[in-house]
This record gives sequence, structure tokens and C-alpha cells, in this order.
Amino acid sequence: MCLACPIQSLVGANMGSTSKYDQKDLCTVSINPGDEAGVGALVYAFYTNIPKVSRTTLGITTVTDTTSLPVGTALTPSYPKPSRANKRFQTKSSSTFVAAAKFNAARVDGWTVTRNRKLPSVHLTSGGSSLVRTVFVTIRGIKYAWHMPKTTIGRIGDADLAALGIQYATENDVKELVFGAEFPKPGRAKKLIVSGSGDAQTASNVITFYDPSKEFPSGWSTVSNAYLIL
Repeated sequence: MCLACPIQSLVGANMGSTSKYDQKDLCTVSINPGDEAGVGALVYAFYTNIPKVSRTTLGITTVTDTTSLPVGTALTPSYPKPSRANKRFQTKSSSTFVAAAKFNAARVDGWTVTRNRKLPSVHLTSGGSSLVRTVFVTIRGIKYAWHMPKTTIGRIGDADLAALGIQYATENDVKELVFGAEFPKPGRAKKLIVSGSGDAQTASNVITFYDPSKEFPSGWSTVSNAYLIL
């Protein structure tokens, strides 16, 4: 039901540059290797012009074929992010990301490693004072998460939420949630919601992300397609 659409490269705003004038490559660094079979693996993709010799030291892989990115790859999400590595050279300093498996090698090579321990802000209950609830859809092996207003949840209803593949996040999901990724990104769908009656009747669209592997429930239509090809 959802067609794959290419996403444009976001080169200028990504971390890892040594000079803004140098050509940047799409690279990846592992955040979580997953289990022995690779299930649950999460890979952070970003653009950088860090020299290739440093990429090897830091566990950064240069992408040569964007069509074969492994499942679980996310482009520059706001969360999670890999740990950071910084190094001062004679004429400049470099700052980029580092894989957890390369902490020791990076330090031996003179890099200062700063671990990223930040957890996302999540809202896991239907009650309380929060006006939103954290939800997600699974797309290309990641749990793409966002905060949905509770008023929107009420308008959509649990049946349609489930049919669209939207799940409420739980404590068990927190460390696996991915927020703000530019790729992959689910498409959006809309439904016209009519409420009230007579002169008080109103109608307006409700719009949300959805799981591209799901068929639309009645009344829903596409606003935008998912980004499934980088």
C-alpha cells in the first residue's frame, strides 16, 4: 500500500566534519550490535569527512551502496546517538562518533570518548498530567517513536490505532525507541472525523504516522509515503 520514496541527503547539519568545505560521505556507526543473530541491532547513519584512517579506529563504516543498508539503520535520529569522540590535532580539532566496541582503541589513538547516557523523555501512561503519550510503529527494524497528543488518540480510537500498526510504548521499549530519524520514516495517513450533530456538527481531518506494512482501516487514506530507500 505504501510506495518507497528516496530521501534527500542532509549533509550540512550532521556531526563529524573536519572542514565544512570537504566532501562528506554517508557513514554508519553501531549503537547496539543486537543479539548473536543481530536481532535488535541499531546502526546510526550520518555524514562526515573524518579521514578514513580515523574512521577505522573509531568503528565508522563508509557506505558505498545505500540500497543495501542493514535493517536497523537510522539516519541522524535525535535519539539515540552514539558516544562521541574528540581529538586535538596540531592545527585543528575533530569531533565525531565512536562505536562502543572501539572505545579503547580510540583512547589509545588519542581520542577523548564521551559516553552518551541520555535516555529519551517518554510518556507511558494514559493517565496523569501529561497531554501526550509515547507511541511507535516498527519500520525497517526500528521502533520509530513520537509523542501523540491524547486528544488525537481519543479521536482515532484504539481500534484504528492498532489497525494502523501504532503501538503504545512500554518500559520494555524505552531503550529501543528511535526519535526523529530522517530515514527510515513512516508515511502519514488521514481520516475525516465527524463529531456532534445538527448545527453543532463539525468535521476535520486527523493525521498520523502509520506502519507501512499495514492495510488502512476504513476511512483512512495516504497523506505521504514512507521513506524506505535512502
